[in-house]
Amino acid sequence: MRYGDDIQSANRELPTAFAEACSDCVTFLRGADE
Repeated sequence: MRYGDDIQSANRELPTAFAEACSDCVTFLRGADE
């Protein structure tokens, strides 16, 4: 699973925009898992 690697790679290029989208995505995924 390369999810963590993708986050690190994208954070180098789009730190703010990606961090915001990632936060929303993680919240959504956590909600979907429960």
